[in-house]
Amino acid sequence: MATVIVIDNDILISIEKVTYENVECIKVNFQKSNSKYKNLEVFEKNSIDQVFIDTKKLIDKNVQVTCWDPNDAPGTWSKNNWFKDITLVSYISNSPHIFDKGPCIKCKTYDLYVNFSQDFGQTWMHYSCKDN
Repeated sequence: MATVIVIDNDILISIEKVTYENVECIKVNFQKSNSKYKNLEVFEKNSIDQVFIDTKKLIDKNVQVTCWDPNDAPGTWSKNNWFKDITLVSYISNSPHIFDKGPCIKCKTYDLYVNFSQDFGQTWMHYSCKDN
């Protein structure tokens, strides 16, 4: 799967639980961008309420939104307003930068290659450490 940035930097203004394309979802609404939907049945089956709570913490903040598309079928999900992850973005010198994510919560290595979060950017780990 290829990670695609579907919103580089926008302010999250609201979140709600909805049904989209016959699927239970979290709908996130933005100041400038179109709404996006997270498929809870696929990605968050066991933690729907926690995902909703964690995402609500990002309201009124600048966020980046990504989606996974199959390598052999770009745009399959991203072009249909689906998303996988939403992370906090900050402003430094009038240009957007992703926050320093700190060390990997699994191996404790601080190398700026942490890229996987299970709690919407509260903590980070290397993708290779996620199953350890």
